[in-house]
Amino acid sequence: MHQKTIVFADPIDAISVRYPDLDTRVSIKLDDGWEQFIVEEEFDPRLRESNLVMLPKGTDRIVLRGDIDKVKLHPIRVSDAPPSYQLAARQFYRAPKILSRSQWGADEGFLFAGPPVDRSDVPTAGSTSSASSTSSKREDDCTIAQRDFPHDFKTTKTITHDADGKRYRWAKRYSKDIK
Repeated sequence: MHQKTIVFADPIDAISVRYPDLDTRVSIKLDDGWEQFIVEEEFDPRLRESNLVMLPKGTDRIVLRGDIDKVKLHPIRVSDAPPSYQLAARQFYRAPKILSRSQWGADEGFLFAGPPVDRSDVPTAGSTSSASSTSSKREDDCTIAQRDFPHDFKTTKTITHDADGKRYRWAKRYSKDIK
């Protein structure tokens, strides 16, 4: 495990990393110690993007330790400028004109509609996309388990703070069988 200082041309406000695999570990040095980048459990096990670490103030220099050469850094810069937009038009418009998918020439072959859902963070059983993809054995096993044992995946306990009262960035959710 080694340590490395990374220098950015412009100050950054936050950073995340993309891990090549789930065995890789990288930490960032903050004022109060080291914080490890954590890969959140996602519905898609192929996703290996870490949590977003917000820096206390904009900085152009960070210190990382771990398998640094294996990860891809994703620095974030937050602008102080107020939100704005530019309008490209042949004639003057008082408000922006919103174009429909067909008006801007979207390829409708990529569009698919699944069953209506109440929550976007819960996978829809039996949903499929028009794009063909191969899934891993783990994904197939998860899909089958969720279909065959839906009661095991129902959340009955949610923890929002750690033992010291510090609020989790994402709540921990457990089924009734997890003690």
